[in-house]
Amino acid sequence: MRKGQQQTEDAKKRISETLKISYASGKRLSWNKGLTKKTDARIRISWSKGLTKKTDSRLTQISEKLMGNTNGFKKGHTPWCKGLTAETDVRVKRGAENQKGRVGAMKGRKHSEETKRKISLALLDNPQFFSDMRRKHLSEIHLGEKNPMYDKTPWNKGLTKKTHPSLKTASEKKRKQRLKQIIPKKDTSIEVALQRELDKRKIAYEKHVPVCGICQPDIVFSSEKVAVFADGNYWHSKTFDGGKVWRRDRHQDDVLQENDWTSIRFWGSEIRSSVSECVEQVVSVLEKS
Repeated sequence: MRKGQQQTEDAKKRISETLKISYASGKRLSWNKGLTKKTDARIRISWSKGLTKKTDSRLTQISEKLMGNTNGFKKGHTPWCKGLTAETDVRVKRGAENQKGRVGAMKGRKHSEETKRKISLALLDNPQFFSDMRRKHLSEIHLGEKNPMYDKTPWNKGLTKKTHPSLKTASEKKRKQRLKQIIPKKDTSIEVALQRELDKRKIAYEKHVPVCGICQPDIVFSSEKVAVFADGNYWHSKTFDGGKVWRRDRHQDDVLQENDWTSIRFWGSEIRSSVSECVEQVVSVLEKS
């Protein structure tokens, strides 16, 4: 092909199909297939394998150069296309035309839960992702007139669930999505104490299962319709947050009772004092159910 020419989509497709057939039939093999570092000198070992910043100063220098440079540009470097548009520059126009009709690699696909977990861990381990420089940058780009909501009034300002039905729908949708999440993600010490005692007695149970669309009890016996809550003395008291949590607990109990569920609540002090007596109460309720 001549310089500047590009293959058509049909040609690319034919080449791809030909290569697939060649590799599948074994007629075309990768040059390094079946070779190892021991059998072939062409397969090299990475110079940095096994090295760390502590053991090799070169890695420290490379890391310092890359720090704060997440997009491949050096500090102060201006991209060649900055300020240019398809109307003012033929190169930008040509690039835009080449991108037309292209489908993203992830279009119509979703990352698996394992892939999402790996991406999350990789970002958390990346010092540049949560660096002070990045935090400052994110903060500055939304200050004053740079903020997209600057001098604008939110569409839902002054509206309530009673006056606007879409707010009620959104709130209900959010509540249902929240019920699918396990909150808290880590069991408290009093929850663990109850679980261990139940495990010791070989009593099967479930944890944080959504019940009646209103709550996620700490321990659930679905077939017997029994929900067990381990409430901390401080967080669930009448004095905390003006009694908001305490009133929510009472509302949950009422809804559970209306749906033929039995709600059992233990204070943290009760569980710490005698977890066996608490479990005995649960067992007696299960036997009656």
